[in-house]
This record gives sequence, structure tokens and C-alpha cells, in this order.
Amino acid sequence: MEIVQRLLSPLYDIGPLIEEHKDVLVPEREPILEVHVDDAEISLYSHETEEMLSQVDAFVRLWVDGELVAETEAFPGARSWKGRFLFRPEGARCARFELCLGRDCFTHVRGHCAYGVPGLWASAESSGRLDLAAPLMHPSEPREVGMLKLSLAPWDGRANQELPLRVHN
Repeated sequence: MEIVQRLLSPLYDIGPLIEEHKDVLVPEREPILEVHVDDAEISLYSHETEEMLSQVDAFVRLWVDGELVAETEAFPGARSWKGRFLFRPEGARCARFELCLGRDCFTHVRGHCAYGVPGLWASAESSGRLDLAAPLMHPSEPREVGMLKLSLAPWDGRANQELPLRVHN
């Protein structure tokens, strides 16, 4: 591990100059918020059946201050998956999570929820871990269309091999 850190240390200095914005290496000393997408509950519309919903893929997008940060992998069946994101909470104001459904080239936002990043960070930092059952609102109508289950915590700097990782600087 020490050899890897020694080899990567020069990249921390020049990383922002040579890498794409979303791929910049993050120094360990900066606060990083780790967000786990644990599960989602999707309400059926009156014209939908469980079988119809099982034929589409689902994924979650994370937007921070209007910038697309990352997406989880698409999972078939639109019912259950896991994914995680890392991002810097410092200076960020709003984190919006979108639950997207679709297949092939057609994707639509089924519902979304938004939170203030300073509040998320303060709660996660003070408690060590924050579990949220976030109601998903329809994008154009004021009604609830499901629930997104999230877990947030200050990142401990360790890799988690079980979950796919999306990193944003």
C-alpha cells in the first residue's frame, strides 16, 4: 500500500491539470461524502403491471449543483440494486437524486428527490452514518412515485469491492 501511495503522490499535484474534471484524484485530507444507493420502491401507475416494470432497466443519477456527477449501473427488472457515489461536499449546495427507468435508447426520469448538501454532510458527520428513506416526486406533478433508500457517511478512504463506485471531484 505504501508503494502505491508513493507512486500516486505526484499525480495528486498534477492531476487537475491533466485529467478530466470527473476523474481528478482526491487527496485523502479533504472531506468526502460516500452515498450508498441501497434500494428503491417504485409505485405503479394505473396502466402499469409488475410484469411491465420487470422489463425495464433502472438506475440512479446523482446531480450536484446542476452538474451530473455519476450514475449507478443499470439493473434489469427495475426493482432492487446497489450502487455508491463519492463526492466532495465542500462548497456544494444541492444534491439531486433521479430514479431513471428505460431500455435501449429510451430513458425517462421516474422520480427525483433533492437535499441540501451542507445538511447531509453535517448529519452524516455528526452521526457517523445517515440512513434516508427519500420520497421520490414525479418530475412534473406534485405527487410521490416511490421511495429511494440511501445511506450516507463520511468516506473512510477504504475501497469497497462489493459495490460499483462512481467518483466525482
